[in-house]
Amino acid sequence: MKFSDNSMSAVLLCSYMGINNDDAYKPLTLKEWNELLDSVIEHGQQPSVVMDPSQSFLRETDCSQAYIERIKRLMSRAGTVAFQLDELEGKGIDIVTQFDADYPVLMKRRLKKKTPPVLFYSGDIGLAKKIGIGVAGSRNVDAEGVEFARKLVEKAAAERLVVYSGGAKGVDSIAEKAAVESGSAAISFVADSLISKIRKKEILDAVVNRKCLLLSDVRPDVGFSAARAMNRNKYIYASSYGTFVVASDYNKGGTWAGAAEAMKNEWTKVLVWNHGGYEGNRRLIEKGAVPYELSEAPVFELLTRKEEKFQQVDLFSFAKEMAETKAEEAGQAASETGKEDSGQTKPETGEEDSGQTKPETRKEDSGQTKPETGEEKVQAKPEAGEEKVQTKPETGKEDSGQTKPETVEEKVQTKPETGRTKSESLPDTETDLYPIIAPYVMEHIGEGMTKEEAAEAFHVAKGQMDAWLKRLCRDSRLKCVKGLYVKRS
Repeated sequence: MKFSDNSMSAVLLCSYMGINNDDAYKPLTLKEWNELLDSVIEHGQQPSVVMDPSQSFLRETDCSQAYIERIKRLMSRAGTVAFQLDELEGKGIDIVTQFDADYPVLMKRRLKKKTPPVLFYSGDIGLAKKIGIGVAGSRNVDAEGVEFARKLVEKAAAERLVVYSGGAKGVDSIAEKAAVESGSAAISFVADSLISKIRKKEILDAVVNRKCLLLSDVRPDVGFSAARAMNRNKYIYASSYGTFVVASDYNKGGTWAGAAEAMKNEWTKVLVWNHGGYEGNRRLIEKGAVPYELSEAPVFELLTRKEEKFQQVDLFSFAKEMAETKAEEAGQAASETGKEDSGQTKPETGEEDSGQTKPETRKEDSGQTKPETGEEKVQAKPEAGEEKVQTKPETGKEDSGQTKPETVEEKVQTKPETGRTKSESLPDTETDLYPIIAPYVMEHIGEGMTKEEAAEAFHVAKGQMDAWLKRLCRDSRLKCVKGLYVKRS
C-alpha cells in the first residue's frame, strides 16, 4: 500500500493499528481529530505537519506537553503500522482515509465532521461511489417483510442501483444476498470482525467477483459491539440516495435510532414500508418519513422526487413571514393604543380580528416546496450504476428538468400579494433582511459551511449569501477559516 503523508497521519493518529490494550497512549477521538484539523487549517498547514519529529507546529500553537508527547508516541508507530498494513493486504483487506480520492464521496460530504477518518475495506472500493439505495430493518422480520425486502432490492437492481446495508442478520442479509443474486452489488458496513466476515465462502466469492464491498471503521480483527452497530447506521444513510426501512420497533433498537437520526440530520430521504403490522414503521411515517409500497413507479424516480420533508431552508420566505408577523403585531398594538386614547372599550369582535389566520397566499409562500440539495441531483437515470456523484453546477438546475428555484432578487420582484394595501407595506426588514436572517443562519450553519454550501442550503443567491456571511464575520459572530464559515467560540 502507498499512502500520502496526510493519509498516513490519519492512520497513525486515528486507528488502533499497532496499539495494544495495555498501551498508555490511545488514538485521537473523532472530536480531538477534528480539533487538530481545524487548527492545522487555520494556520495554513497540512495534517502531515504533525509528522515532523520536532513537533514545532504543536509547540507554536500552545499545545500541552502531555498532548505533544501523545502525538509523538502515536507517530512513532509508523514502522509497525506499515508492516501490519502489508499483512492485511495479503489477506485481502485495504485501507482508505478521508484524504484519499477513493473515499466514499457522499458519506464524506454529508457527515462532515462525523466522517470516520479511516475505513478498512475488502472488495472493490469503487462500488462505494455508485448510486444506490440503503436497506435497514429488524433482525426479527416476518415472512411478509422478507418478501417485501427481496422484491424491493430486485426492483432496484433492475434499475442498476446498488444496495447499502449493515450486514446484520434479518433484513440486512436478505437485502445484500438479493442484490448479488439480482446482478447488482452490495456495500456492507459491518459491525463485527472484517477478517472473520471475509472467511465465509459466499461472501468471499461475492467480494472476488466485485459484487460485494465490506467496510469497517475499526481495526479488522475487532469483534462485534453494540456501539459499532449503532454507529454504522449513519454510514448507510449517508451513502445512499435514499434508505428504505422494512421493519422497525417503536422507539427502540438500531433500526429506529438510525432512521430517526437520519431524518433529524436530513442526510438522505428516509422511506418506510407502509405496513400496519409494525408500530415502528407507523410512528416513523408520523415523524415525517416517506411511506412506501411496492408499485410500478421506478425506484430511482422516487429517490430523486422532491419531498416536503427533504427541503432546503427558504430563508427569504422565512424572513418575509417574520417581517409580516412583526408588522401585524405593530399594527395591532397601534390600533389598541388608539382605542385606549379615545376612551373606547375594545369590542368583542376586535379580539377575533386580531387573531385571525394569516392570508392563504402568505402561507403558501412560506411553506412552499423547497428543492433538493445539489449534491443529490443527477442529470439522468444512472447507467449500470457507474456514475460518480458529483456536485452539480449552478446551470445544472435547468438541465434536471425541474423548475429553477427563484433567487431572493427574483422573489422580491414578484412579491406575492398578501392582502395589504400600499400604505400597509412591510417594514424596513423587507429591504434589509439581515436582522431576521442572522440568527437563523447561526442556528443552522452547524459545523460550518462554505458560501456555496450556505447558498445552496438556505436557498439564497450566492451573492446575497456572501454578503450576509461577511456581515456576520464583521459582527464577530462567524469567522472564515480557509473558505469555511464557522461560529466563533
